[in-house]
Amino acid sequence: MAFSNYIAYFDESGDHGLAKIDGDFPVFVLCSCLFKIDRYLEADLPRFSAIKFRHFGHDAVVFHSRDIRKRIGPFQILSDADKRQRFMQDTSDFFAHTTGVVIAAGIHKGRHVQQYAYPDNPYDIALLFCLVD
Repeated sequence: MAFSNYIAYFDESGDHGLAKIDGDFPVFVLCSCLFKIDRYLEADLPRFSAIKFRHFGHDAVVFHSRDIRKRIGPFQILSDADKRQRFMQDTSDFFAHTTGVVIAAGIHKGRHVQQYAYPDNPYDIALLFCLVD
């Protein structure tokens, strides 16, 4: 079996369900970051690991957008404004200079439901958008 030359990471924001749409947050977003493995191992992984060691003292922490925003778990350190500023700057700098490609797909669920008699799952649609070149 041949292995892929690429690795992708995904994170979502919002709820992909269509049964009850929150009027204050009717959008589902799926974001991916796609890396060519050789460049990822050579450039991106060491830089991202350095951010983790710099701010958390280890590289086992998993970056989930919700945990970062709400300062949950290891991201409680971001309650300190100076630490948060340095962390956000380091993270922004990483993505500004990454060899990877960031792809995001957003679905306005209310409009989606209005437009189609049998609307597809927003997660499935967003994933398709992120994976198709």
